[in-house]
Amino acid sequence: MDDIAIDLPKAPNNCGEIMGHLVISGGLDFKIVLDVLKAMEDDYTQKAGFIGVKRVVGSSSFGKDVLESQAADVELYNLLFFLSC
Repeated sequence: MDDIAIDLPKAPNNCGEIMGHLVISGGLDFKIVLDVLKAMEDDYTQKAGFIGVKRVVGSSSFGKDVLESQAADVELYNLLFFLSC
């Protein structure tokens, strides 16, 4: 992902949006999202991916329920990705 992000700056965000759609459909939960984001080496790609996930999940009514049901995990990720700056 890091190499692709150099050539295609929107790649991390797009990857996050794909993961967000998988979260909404029940194919992923936020624990797996964290594992995927941790595998990305660059802070920028991690943050862009997480923002993409939150944007997609937060945009649907079912996604908002998912965010509420996994609020502890989501808050942990907010702390990891945004307070580590």
